[in-house]
Amino acid sequence: MHRSDLNEVYYGPAVPSSNAYGSARRCCSCFRFSRGLGSLLMLLGLTILILAFSIFCVFIFVFLPSGVNAYVNEASLAEFNYSSDSRNLKYSLSLAMSIRNPNQRVGIYFDNVVALASYGGCLFDFAALSSFDLGRRITANLSPVFQGGQLLLGDSAATTYAREKGEGYYYIDVNVRAELRLEGWVYKLRYNRPSIYCRLKLPVPGSSGTFKATECRTYYL
Repeated sequence: MHRSDLNEVYYGPAVPSSNAYGSARRCCSCFRFSRGLGSLLMLLGLTILILAFSIFCVFIFVFLPSGVNAYVNEASLAEFNYSSDSRNLKYSLSLAMSIRNPNQRVGIYFDNVVALASYGGCLFDFAALSSFDLGRRITANLSPVFQGGQLLLGDSAATTYAREKGEGYYYIDVNVRAELRLEGWVYKLRYNRPSIYCRLKLPVPGSSGTFKATECRTYYL
């Protein structure tokens, strides 16, 4: 078979012009510059994040305070009678509490202080207390008193009361709430209504049981 195209002269592929090579080199240079700039910015951002996290950790461990230490040292339950018919609770409870600031660098200030008393999940009384300053490594003493009568509408109140009276101890919850201000060397912070929670095991009035000093827990949320 005869192919006429074999007689034609073939000069090979076209050679790009020098302008084309120059454009390619410029594009590669731009790509390398952009990639290098992006890496530099990423490294800079990572460095800033690490530095900010380190400063935050130092702030947490050096300047932010430990929670207060709270105790109910003494409690007197003179009356605690619940009528299942009228659902009325008559009570007389007085407490001697201590709250200590263990921090050496931070002062704590308690404003709008109120103590709340609950039984079986039902609030039955509250006592407004005076504001006070809790300086560095200072202890404050509180003496909330709850006295009067209150309806308890919870269905389990009668069952709980009968069981605990037979066991010889009532379990009453006391919460101390306040607007808390913290003042350190370099900052001021405010917590909205932290709660000091105390679960008290109180002997039935007239029984031979005794009250033991109780440590409370503090919640800031």
